[in-house]
Amino acid sequence: MHRLLKPWSKSNLSGPRTRIATGVSKMLFTTTLGVGLAVASMMSAVTALAADTKVPASAAPAAGAESKPLLTFNDYPNPWPLRHLVKGGKITVAVTPDSPPASFRNPTTGEIDGWVPTMLRQFSKDIGVPIDFVVTDWASTLPGLAANRYDLGCAGAAWTKARLSSPDFLMSDPTDVTASAGLTLKDSGIATWTDTNGKKMGGIRGEIYFEDAKTKLPNTAPDKLAFPGNNEAIMALVNKQVDFVMFNLAGVQYALSKSPQAAKLKMISPTLTAFPEGMCINPREPDLLVAINVMMGNYRATGQLRQWTLDAAKTSDQVDLLKSLGY
Repeated sequence: MHRLLKPWSKSNLSGPRTRIATGVSKMLFTTTLGVGLAVASMMSAVTALAADTKVPASAAPAAGAESKPLLTFNDYPNPWPLRHLVKGGKITVAVTPDSPPASFRNPTTGEIDGWVPTMLRQFSKDIGVPIDFVVTDWASTLPGLAANRYDLGCAGAAWTKARLSSPDFLMSDPTDVTASAGLTLKDSGIATWTDTNGKKMGGIRGEIYFEDAKTKLPNTAPDKLAFPGNNEAIMALVNKQVDFVMFNLAGVQYALSKSPQAAKLKMISPTLTAFPEGMCINPREPDLLVAINVMMGNYRATGQLRQWTLDAAKTSDQVDLLKSLGY
């Protein structure tokens, strides 16, 4: 069994919440390249987590009972009165076009695609407020929220102590659970994290997964390369400009199944650190945060959120893992 790194919760806490966080980390740390094995392992861990947190038997449907939809909240305003939008009457969303499967530019249509834009288009329709996607890179998204250029940052942002307490933006309830993960070439000679000693690392500029690896892997080569998006990072990897790159787990899984370079790539196991992810909102707009959280609760309950990730990523693992956090 792999030695586990510290999960995202404080190590000196005890009780169900710490066991939940540790369980999420275990699920992600034991992910392997065999998708079937990874899913089986994570789903088994979800079952164990449910037992560990002592969910009442009454909460589960009885054997043979008819399945009923979970509670949704439908008594919300339409149009929702959002009083502090950057541009009155519409929600301005910063979107990164190179963060698949969360958000990317569809090569066939040229439109912004991915499970997060799909969700936000439905959100716009449901609350009766138009939405406007503005293409940018991730490194510009959070500063743009602080500078009042955007109302909302598209794609997920990992929960961290610094982000949850930041005065520059608000963070929503989690949309999914992911982890910092490494991608390398099959012929790189890198099989474990120890093999990255002295190797050159790359990652996406401003992403926590890249920053996390810089801390967790102090013996890598000092000259690290930052890229604007996943595609640029993968091309640099294939061209031997770097020895491995750091993405979130969904980005690595997507590259292994969808990238034109997929046959040359492999994942470094296990993953480093588990993170819940949420949406980032302009700090002047708590009413938008409320709207996001209300509708996200509905989309989780109805299964829409799970289906959107399944359609874009061909796996719903990252949303299914929300159950282990109580969502």
